[in-house]
Amino acid sequence: MKKPRLISAVVAATVCLGLIGVAQNVNADTAAKAEWTAWTERTPPADTSDARWNSIAYGNGTFVAVATQGTKHVMTSTNGVDWTARDVANSKGWKAVTFGNDLFVAVSAELNGKTNLIMTSPNGIDWTIRPVTTTLPLNATSIAYGGGKFVAIGSNYFLTSQDGITWTNQQSPSGFWRSITYGKGAFVVVGQSGTNRVLTSANGTDWTAQAVASGSWSSVAFGGDRFVAIAGVGSPNVMTSTDGTAWETSTAGADDTATLSTVAYGKNLFVALASQSFGKSVFTSTDGKEWTARTSIDTPGSNTNSKGLNSLVYANDMFVAVADGGIGGGTLRIMTTSDPLATAPTTTTTTVAAKKGASPATGAASPAEASTKPLTIPATNGPNARIIARRVGVPVPEGAKARTRVAPESKKICRISKKGNLLSIKSGTCVIFLTVTPLEGKPLITRHSFQID
Repeated sequence: MKKPRLISAVVAATVCLGLIGVAQNVNADTAAKAEWTAWTERTPPADTSDARWNSIAYGNGTFVAVATQGTKHVMTSTNGVDWTARDVANSKGWKAVTFGNDLFVAVSAELNGKTNLIMTSPNGIDWTIRPVTTTLPLNATSIAYGGGKFVAIGSNYFLTSQDGITWTNQQSPSGFWRSITYGKGAFVVVGQSGTNRVLTSANGTDWTAQAVASGSWSSVAFGGDRFVAIAGVGSPNVMTSTDGTAWETSTAGADDTATLSTVAYGKNLFVALASQSFGKSVFTSTDGKEWTARTSIDTPGSNTNSKGLNSLVYANDMFVAVADGGIGGGTLRIMTTSDPLATAPTTTTTTVAAKKGASPATGAASPAEASTKPLTIPATNGPNARIIARRVGVPVPEGAKARTRVAPESKKICRISKKGNLLSIKSGTCVIFLTVTPLEGKPLITRHSFQID
């Protein structure tokens, strides 16, 4: 049982009843603007400069990216910033990766590959090739997990598995299928060409073609209550559906010069990236219909308009994208959004303290609510977000949601359990972000430091 002292992220505030703390309120508008305009190129592992990263997934606290070409075909990261190359038994041109059932599963797009087309890993480090054999090359393009089943799609076959280890293949419906996702109890597949451009299935085996607008649909994601698909070229280049069957089209950006390549959902927002663009490279939307062109991503190489951005995932309060360098030998391989919660672009510092006979400081709880006792953070069954908020004096209105997140620099000191409890790992400074989201209005984000003895 460890009893930490709550200290300020900036300065320590001592009061007559004890050391209570200091919080930082992060302006939500400024944070959002920073997140969508300030993308940062990250340095890939030294031995992966020739890798063409094509897909990224997140699970078990780890980002995993796979490559179709290069000396190394897998890299991992726990924070999206620092990456390590991993060795795999087969260099099969790994096209796509997903996470489900406590397992990473990658599929191969090797042109003539008919065997050893799938590999799995519990941690992104140790990989096992799974025996899948097809008569024709699989030429996989995408994989998803949902409803207790993995489904991988390719130009000749669709593969299904409940555990990621034993697979069943079936001839794929006619079309050039590019991307698959899962939501609302159904798999949705989009295609780049052919008579049919959208397929839906409740079980990953029986598929129904859906009538949609002609388009080179390259990526599909599910978020909130809807599916959003993007097209590589042309206008309209976006379509949305709440059920996967009826679709509505729109356009991301002021024109169709952006070759949209990937879309993902996180923090109540859809984000689409362009693999090639003569203008903006990042587009965002809250509903998948109305889009805002956010920023350009400049890349070195002989063709600076080619970004080579192929895949995007949201985890750990940030979007992480991987790339292949694009046309012209660019060096871009990894991009992340800046983390406004950690960098705090603009802050208002308020002392959260209680003192007998005095009113509480701005943003603090009443003296009766703000406790002067040390906050207990054990290794198991620690305090949840509401308890922490009450202790540090951050109000949680009725109906509001409260959650905590450990800052990247403190993940070896403390952690958040699956139930949302703050737990200690060892002695040191534990920095957390507390987010209180009311039923109406913008969330309040505060930063707190605990010195665990």
